[in-house]
Amino acid sequence: MSDVNGGMDQPPMGDGEAPSPWANPSGAPEAPGTESGPPASDVPASSGATPTWVSATTSAGGDPPVGTDGSGKGKGGKGKGGKVALIVVALLVVIGGGVAAALLLGGEDEPTAAELFAASKKFVAQATTATVSGSGTVETGDLGQAPGRGDKVGESGTTVVQRLKLKGQVAWPDRSLMRLDLGSGGVTEALVVAGEVYTRQAEKAAGLDDVLWAKHELPPGVVNPDHGGPILDPNDPSSGGPLALAELLAVAKAPKTFTRDGSAYVLALDLDPKDVLPDPEQTGVAFDRMTLTLRTEKDGRILGYTLVQRGDSVHSDITVNFVWGAKVSIEAPASDELDATPQVNEEAIGAFDASPVLVPAAIPSGWLLTLADVAPADQTAEGCEEVTIDYESPGDSESGYLYLYVFNTDCEGLDLVPPPGAEDFRPGKAGEGYVVGSPDDGWLAQFVVGGTVIQADTDLNPEELAQVMERLVVFDPGQQPGEIAGIGIATQVG
Repeated sequence: MSDVNGGMDQPPMGDGEAPSPWANPSGAPEAPGTESGPPASDVPASSGATPTWVSATTSAGGDPPVGTDGSGKGKGGKGKGGKVALIVVALLVVIGGGVAAALLLGGEDEPTAAELFAASKKFVAQATTATVSGSGTVETGDLGQAPGRGDKVGESGTTVVQRLKLKGQVAWPDRSLMRLDLGSGGVTEALVVAGEVYTRQAEKAAGLDDVLWAKHELPPGVVNPDHGGPILDPNDPSSGGPLALAELLAVAKAPKTFTRDGSAYVLALDLDPKDVLPDPEQTGVAFDRMTLTLRTEKDGRILGYTLVQRGDSVHSDITVNFVWGAKVSIEAPASDELDATPQVNEEAIGAFDASPVLVPAAIPSGWLLTLADVAPADQTAEGCEEVTIDYESPGDSESGYLYLYVFNTDCEGLDLVPPPGAEDFRPGKAGEGYVVGSPDDGWLAQFVVGGTVIQADTDLNPEELAQVMERLVVFDPGQQPGEIAGIGIATQVG
């Protein structure tokens, strides 16, 4: 274990020892979860609680169950647009403890706003270690303009509010371990060590130790590996969180005034989303307003910070606390703690014996295998277990996808009758079936090879799909598919 000591003589963290990164210094209730109803923007700005901090990667909405459209049946028009891009959010809501903040014009003993801002940047630049804790909300849905207010809010019942909590530890400049708790949405840990990112997920925090770490591989060309691109990038978990604080302060507009909250100084800083976030075309989510709020001591020591993000379909608000100088231990997972193929459920697919799992021997150049799993019978249109295989073009939230569903011809719910408007589809010498759809809505195909049924949901046109499905092989998670040049869309953002 490599220890990084931030200068405070404290014992290593462990069960019952302090300081624990999973402690709750704010004393706020730990009841994260997803709920409908009133918008997050309507939550009172002052509740008497101590400010806390959070930086989170979450999903605006959520994918339907594997192999379904969310209704538990059907595959029609699943489309890549249904796979909502991850949103990296970091937000600090200053909860003033019930004390009204008063604007200070600056006296002889008071620093100026510019001096506080400069001192805060210097403090972060010299930071060594910290533990952090926080909570927040991400509201998604149809968010309209509120009359007489600059904020966008949704009508009651028209949006979904995801409540979350985060706890972790940081060793600047390049190490962090964060745990994000989404309540019923599960718990995720993200580990960053010298630019390498690892993640793992479980339904409950107690189950995380039984889960292998997955190395977060960034597709070539999607993000700048040297972090020369966006500061908060949904493709790159290492770009968010406390490690990004210095970068956020570097692009923030200097404040002209400050307020006081008890003994703390409060600086509200404006950010241009273009300086912080990737192109909305890449992520599928756009923010038009961002505000970073710092709570500091007189010497620039940061007690917490807030990043508020507002858009037409997403509002995010996250709260933060720092405990500086703690002794932390952050290291990369050992080889036996890593899952070599995290996108593949080898156990479930290995147990599937209804039919051979046939997949393309080659896929469009630049595309990746993003999922291989088994959908339970109660989550498929046919009422039978089906293997789901997903291939996608990286760096594009809308286009470049091929989703396959593989099952046996003995399935009682199988319908071989072509729907209206369908055309014959005969990939290769063995396959026989139909294809239906349009360039705007995508294409659905079904064909039979021996005792195996293959259904495809894709934005490849029928000719391209036939080329991909012409040669089939039995699925092997250790075997990389070949590449077919000149078809499909492989968006690479440099």
